[in-house]
Amino acid sequence: MDNTKKYIKMCEKAEEIQKRDFENGDIIFYKNKWGMYFKEKFYEEMVFNDNTLIKYELNPIWLPRQDQLQEMISGKYENTHFFLVAFLKFADDFGYDGNNINCTLFTSMEQLWLAFVMKKKYSKKWLTNEEKWVII
Repeated sequence: MDNTKKYIKMCEKAEEIQKRDFENGDIIFYKNKWGMYFKEKFYEEMVFNDNTLIKYELNPIWLPRQDQLQEMISGKYENTHFFLVAFLKFADDFGYDGNNINCTLFTSMEQLWLAFVMKKKYSKKWLTNEEKWVII
């Protein structure tokens, strides 16, 4: 599971996917009290396993797992074949060779799948230098 600062930022800025209720097993990051003063240096991780978690002033950020990202997009395609071909074409555009990601834009499968979801569902792409999603 990717819990890098980059993936956290990508998820935080993907406001469309953050508009959901937490479910059991979700990975949530939030800035702790001290992190509020030190920008994004301090995050704490917790696994959501109780529906009593309230979205409070710490603004929790949901980090979707790869399987959750795949579920978000799979219904858009007629069958698994078209789904996988579309993803492989997308991955090929970013230098994924089947074993390693040979580019600096996305450094994990979660980042790559999130980028795929954002492109296909919301017509957005990630601008690394500006750390934001923009409409394409």
